[in-house]
Amino acid sequence: MKTGQVIMAVVVVAIIAAGFWVWQADHDKPTFTDPIVKMTLAVYAGDVAALAFLAQEDGLFIKNGVEVTLKEYNRGVKTFDAFSKGEADVATIPELGFIAKMTANPGARIFGSLSTYNIREVVARRDKGITVPGDLRGRRIGLSGDMSTYYLGVFLPLHGMKYTDVVTVRLPPSDINAALLSGTIDAAVTWEPNVSHVKKELGENAISFTPPEGLAPETTFVLVANASWLQQNGETAARFLRGLKAAEAFVAANPDKAKSRIAARFALTPDYVASVLSRINLRTELTQRLLVAMEDEARWGMANNVLSLKDPPNFLDYFVSEPLSSVDADAVTLLR
Repeated sequence: MKTGQVIMAVVVVAIIAAGFWVWQADHDKPTFTDPIVKMTLAVYAGDVAALAFLAQEDGLFIKNGVEVTLKEYNRGVKTFDAFSKGEADVATIPELGFIAKMTANPGARIFGSLSTYNIREVVARRDKGITVPGDLRGRRIGLSGDMSTYYLGVFLPLHGMKYTDVVTVRLPPSDINAALLSGTIDAAVTWEPNVSHVKKELGENAISFTPPEGLAPETTFVLVANASWLQQNGETAARFLRGLKAAEAFVAANPDKAKSRIAARFALTPDYVASVLSRINLRTELTQRLLVAMEDEARWGMANNVLSLKDPPNFLDYFVSEPLSSVDADAVTLLR
């Protein structure tokens, strides 16, 4: 090739490369031209909160005009505690956890969700003489968290038992598996990935039970902020929700990539993620189903003295739907 041709080729390559980088820079620009706003999210570091982590990793919050700082916690209830102390603007928590905590923070409001899931099971030891659900009567059953308590309260009547027919043992989530493996409890209500881990350790000695399909309580991982913050920062909340909806769209369009990334982010095996994600609906929404579930959970908790509520709340007063409605009206199905 002649010298002139070489120079021309180099120039062409340089122009193409420059054009690519200009396109790339333009492609990565935030969709908002207004100043970036900031907020802090206290978030459970687990697969049911995956949308928040995917949105952060892909820059989907920044692209929608909000800089989100993630403060990670290993228990959902700890996120609400941090939020109540003013350490975060928004927190994630299961809806029954919100019900249990709402009297301590009466200004807290639900304005969206990260997921809805059904990943709990009753896991028991066969060597304790447990082979059918009825064998749980009089047994020591480990519980961790409000949703596990409610799950057991729904499960037992399906098999002719009351909540008071078993001995409940309150334990932190990190102690449930150890207690079941050591035999200090006979069974436990726990959730994934604890379920898979303890079944693997117990081997053939493990037996697990779940309610029939359609009767198992679903958990919604809700987004909570103070009513005053939402009133003053409605646009910030909407930008945050747009980032989550973009992550939701990514999961729907790229399920295999999403599974791989979730497995890597939370140190989970690909096989586990592939199996459990069929029971986790990663979606940001506010549904009538959630409202009805909260009403059922509150009534049960009051009747069984596991909630400190004196009267059933009007939960519609604890929802703020405007930010999500402005982003995706179809994601809000609350009936007022």
